[in-house]
Amino acid sequence: MQGVPTELYEAADVDGANGWAKFWRITLPLLVPSIFFQTIISTINAFQAFEFIYVLTRTAGGGSTVRLAAPRPRTGATRGAGGCGRTSAGVVRMCSSPS
Repeated sequence: MQGVPTELYEAADVDGANGWAKFWRITLPLLVPSIFFQTIISTINAFQAFEFIYVLTRTAGGGSTVRLAAPRPRTGATRGAGGCGRTSAGVVRMCSSPS
């Protein structure tokens, strides 16, 4: 988002654009290449994680092998504890973000 030039937003203000128009016509089109790149990298990462689990266990999982990201949705869905699933997702996200 920092890569979007502020001059474009200033020009949109002069033209009378509201917040949604700025988002749909300026922000989103300029972020599409980054979103596309992140989607491709995430997909490749998911396939690599599957390969790693498959090579180690010689199965596609079957419940015997669970990745760290997998228990989070199950926690909220099976135990009725949506807050617990969201909290664990946030903790994993904070611990894994490079900052």
